Amino acid sequence: MSDPSPPLPQDSSIPTVQPTVWAVGDWRADPSDLTLSSDGREPQRLEPKVMALLIFLAERAPDVVGRDEIFEQVWQGRAVVDGALSRAISLLRQALGDDKRQPRYIETVPRRGYRLVAPTERIPRPRPNPGSKSDSDPMLPESDSRTSVGASIKTTVEVSDPSPTGSAGRWLWLVIPMLILGLAFLGWRGSKKGEPPSAAPVAGDPIRIAVLPLDMLGAEAEDTYLSDGLTEELIHQLSGLSALGVVSRTSVTAAKAEGLTAAQIARKLRIHYLLEGSVLAAGERLRITIQLIALDQDQHLWSRTYDRAMVDVLDLHREVALDVATQVNGALTHTEQHRLASREPVDGEAYRLYLQGRQRLDRRTRKNVTRALDLLRRSVELDPNLAAAWAILGKAHLLSELYVSVPQAQAYARAQEAIDTALALDPGLAEAHVSLGLLRLFRDWDWDGAEASYRSAIQRAPSFALAHQWLSECLSLAGRHEAALESIRRAADLDPLSPLVHAAWGQRLNAAGRHREALEQLKSADALGAEFAWHLREAAYAHERLGDVQAALDAHVERMRRRGVTGADLEALQQAAAIGGLKGYWSWQYQRLSGIPTREPMLMAEALAGSGAHEQAWPWLEAAVAKRGSWFLHLVKSPALDPLRDDPRFQKLMAQARP
Repeated sequence: MSDPSPPLPQDSSIPTVQPTVWAVGDWRADPSDLTLSSDGREPQRLEPKVMALLIFLAERAPDVVGRDEIFEQVWQGRAVVDGALSRAISLLRQALGDDKRQPRYIETVPRRGYRLVAPTERIPRPRPNPGSKSDSDPMLPESDSRTSVGASIKTTVEVSDPSPTGSAGRWLWLVIPMLILGLAFLGWRGSKKGEPPSAAPVAGDPIRIAVLPLDMLGAEAEDTYLSDGLTEELIHQLSGLSALGVVSRTSVTAAKAEGLTAAQIARKLRIHYLLEGSVLAAGERLRITIQLIALDQDQHLWSRTYDRAMVDVLDLHREVALDVATQVNGALTHTEQHRLASREPVDGEAYRLYLQGRQRLDRRTRKNVTRALDLLRRSVELDPNLAAAWAILGKAHLLSELYVSVPQAQAYARAQEAIDTALALDPGLAEAHVSLGLLRLFRDWDWDGAEASYRSAIQRAPSFALAHQWLSECLSLAGRHEAALESIRRAADLDPLSPLVHAAWGQRLNAAGRHREALEQLKSADALGAEFAWHLREAAYAHERLGDVQAALDAHVERMRRRGVTGADLEALQQAAAIGGLKGYWSWQYQRLSGIPTREPMLMAEALAGSGAHEQAWPWLEAAVAKRGSWFLHLVKSPALDPLRDDPRFQKLMAQARP
């Protein structure tokens, strides 16, 4: 017996009034055509999200708007690429001619968010005549350099589990996603005249493919966790195929946010195929429409619509991955064929909770990690056999020490339980193997065991960029620098626009003594919108090793500023650095750390050694080794510890931390 027809989205989402024009300081922002103009200056065209951010800040001015609220309103709650907000703010400041140190338009309020400080005013305007250009969707790009909407597309549609004929609603259920995908393809395939096509696959190399975030149709903003999660799961399934090289979602989302054409994305990410699609959900039914574009031929290659119950969602991902591999002539191993042919029903509500928890965990804040833990616990309570949820729960427990201040021993014990459960349910789950590697490295300092876990994850998911990144960390900390650099280069190949990968690359180069190269990668992390600040510690180390003490001081001070040190505290830091140089900086750092109830031993040891209190540093170094964890392994290369390295006590400690 077939399911009842799902309700179609109402047309109330189509705007019936013209977007308001805003005067912001000397500028005029018009969301209808995404332009920012001012008298005597050339008009600028902003990216849609950048314009949406400006309008949202204008609507809330002069109030401070928090990061979470911006993500909810401008990105509609999606788990977006790291640095997306920082990048949008940077582009907006650049367009407005603003200076973040002396802002006239956008002020950063540490630990709170952003606010628009320039005067703002709504500018009313009459509604244009029907049929005029302004009546069109303001978010659609200009069409003069694109293929016209009237152009023909050859589209092959295969419908799985077709509904009975005779229902107009059922036909619309099929046609709407395909129509939207067709229009999207016409826009994406457009490119500037003379653009070269992407490179053809080289024999023996993996076939490179990128998956665009699936569009959520007929859903409220809070339901985008479903399309985001389904996108991530599809990437996960494709990453497990050795014949494919799957670019990470981080880089794909960043490239799409730049407004690049398909040909430009192909060149930037060096891909051969682009996969895009949409999701339409109604009750316990899902309809996913997928389209594959061959970029070297600049044409639509294949499409299919899948209609499934939520209970079969994991099977759906495997079926899509198998179909895509078939279409691109990707040879599958016997193990891969067996895995994709397996069937695994899930509880629909548990799967939704898992996707919501995964999305929250991608947004690394105390609030989101806490919420993710709750969602994932509820998921595994509803469906104790959902291995993927157990694996992400293990990862959440690992992060809870850093973000929620859960005691280290408790966080590690809970992570171990969740990871063990995930591997018992699905021994081939790559993400669980990576989390096990992290536990083995930082809790146990089990170098061989950690490396084995990372390599096991890569064997099961060759395109899992984070697995390559963490393997490179393990190899680097063990002193195997060339192997570490080979692994981080592979991670960057799979995720070329990730600030985290480039920061990690800089860290690996620093450990290998290649400090100038390290600085280049650390600068790339900033250019890509790094929201974290730990890479500036690595930059300070590199500058000091190269003899540029002032640059090292600048990097240390900037790191603390980004971590929220402001006002009188920042002035005191700057004065200490100006008067005392590096010793002054470390003395200030020691005073700051001394006021924190729970003190990290390695941070205390580094600050004391750097300030010249060498003997006082020894008990803290010994405590850091006894505690284990990651701090000692990463900070032991600090130049501040150089005066201690020739002491036999130091060599004894190092012997405990090396394989």
